[in-house]
Amino acid sequence: LGEPSRRASAAPAADRGLPLGGAAVVWARAVVPAAVLAGVCGVSALLVGQGTGAPVAWSALGVVTAPAWAGAAVRAGYRPDLDWSGPVLASPMGAVPVGVSSTLVRGPDVGLLGTAPVALALLLGTAPWWLVGAGLLWSLALGALAVGTARPPD
Repeated sequence: LGEPSRRASAAPAADRGLPLGGAAVVWARAVVPAAVLAGVCGVSALLVGQGTGAPVAWSALGVVTAPAWAGAAVRAGYRPDLDWSGPVLASPMGAVPVGVSSTLVRGPDVGLLGTAPVALALLLGTAPWWLVGAGLLWSLALGALAVGTARPPD
């Protein structure tokens, strides 16, 4: 779902032809991932909550993680390319730049933080509605931070 952001990061000329500013285009790129991930996360959490007696609360908890994961998709799409000009490390997969880990976790880090309410619900064994509300606020904040810090190339 972050592939359009990645392509726009690699070839920003197409985005410059749109009648929106650079920041507005980045925000618009989060709409489709948020819609798709709301469905995927909601159904996944519904399946988790089937045996709890409160599947609707679990499904709602899954849906509220979608803004964080959508922000993660956009943030990962606009991450900087690997810097091959510096030193490299030998690995079983071949040579990789020294800073590869900081580049690869940019994006999924926000998504994992956004699922903290789900992890808490799993520890509690239930999905209370106050956790759904808190999870929504948490996910919206993380998603806004992720999309707001994603920078299109100049």
